[in-house]
Amino acid sequence: MAQTVYLTVRQVADRLGVSTDSVYRWKRHGEFPDAVKLGPGSIRWRLTDVEAWELSRPACFAMTFSGFD
Repeated sequence: MAQTVYLTVRQVADRLGVSTDSVYRWKRHGEFPDAVKLGPGSIRWRLTDVEAWELSRPACFAMTFSGFD
């Protein structure tokens, strides 16, 4: 049986390249997976939920960059 991996808000923010405030704001607005309460004052996100959320997001990337020549 696979072990569930839980991430702190800092780990989630680092993984996504955003601030912890962004993660909490997305959560508050229902735009991010629900956190799991592991104990008093301890919430975590399942890695599988974060990965699924990442895959559901539209991709955005630059094909070329012509800056600073």
